[in-house]
Amino acid sequence: MKKKININTLEPNLLKANNYDIELFNKIFGKKYTSIGELLNYMLNNKVGCALKIFEYSYKIKYPKYILEALSECE
Repeated sequence: MKKKININTLEPNLLKANNYDIELFNKIFGKKYTSIGELLNYMLNNKVGCALKIFEYSYKIKYPKYILEALSECE
């Protein structure tokens, strides 16, 4: 049985919005994780560093719907 990932924080929502693309996030963070669990653990334990790497990443990634809705409220 697969363990369900709790998505009540930004990091797992980012993974979900990007179809759990491990390679994409490994590229962003300069890592070589082979499982979602390892990658998520890294993201949860390095929130600020991960946020900065995502902010500095030059290619487009998908953001969770609730983030996009919040940003559209600011326009």
